[in-house]
Amino acid sequence: MTGIRSNVRAPEQSNVDCRASNSADLREIAEQSNAWPFEEAKKIVTRLKRAPKDEVIFETGYGPSGLPHIGTFGEVARTTMVRHAFRVLTDDKIKTA
Repeated sequence: MTGIRSNVRAPEQSNVDCRASNSADLREIAEQSNAWPFEEAKKIVTRLKRAPKDEVIFETGYGPSGLPHIGTFGEVARTTMVRHAFRVLTDDKIKTA
């Protein structure tokens, strides 16, 4: 069996650096994002500007369908993504649980 070789080479220098160099850069990118976790987190940030709180609790749980299944995982994953987006948008200055 012969090995597979590729003639494609990675560019030595990229025109776009996708990595944020610090949290301010990451927050700026997050504020411009249209991804739904960031859109939902922006709604929470807006609500907190009207009624400030010391802590935000993100909850998820089992549905009426019974034992855990792939849908349960999806629910937990969505909540986790919104919580992460919220933490990025607020520079993790508001406690989350």
